Amino acid sequence: HREKFERLAKEKLALLFEEDPNFLLNINVMINPAFLVENGVHVYRTVQKPGEIIVTFPESYHQGISVGFNVAEAVNMACPSWMEYGLKAMKIYMATREKIPVFPVDWMLIENARHVFDLSLDLESLKKLLSYYEAWLQKELTERALTTSNFYNRHD
Repeated sequence: HREKFERLAKEKLALLFEEDPNFLLNINVMINPAFLVENGVHVYRTVQKPGEIIVTFPESYHQGISVGFNVAEAVNMACPSWMEYGLKAMKIYMATREKIPVFPVDWMLIENARHVFDLSLDLESLKKLLSYYEAWLQKELTERALTTSNFYNRHD
């Protein structure tokens, strides 16, 4: 439903999108949930009580309204199964250049690989982590080689 939501938001708020392609990441954009429901986007409502956390899953958007005094904190966290979603989001961000990545997926991948022996992961998760890291490393080496080649070709 992410694609449908983003398409509707861009249509409804076309002027904002023209000014800033990253407008959906701003904290001052709200879209009427009734409009979303009328156009086939699933909308869920919850009330957060003191001491509770709300998890926003990958490919989801959220909006909130505070009524009265509150102190709020946002924490980015990820479980092993989230890596696939994070890498997919990075591909979308980099391909469209409409969004600035807000979560350092590359950093998280590298840090997990660096500290792999300190992690309590099952064998399947370890294999996936290694696979993701190998793909990232190959991409990084390819991009560095292209950059080096371009630099030397311009300065010969």
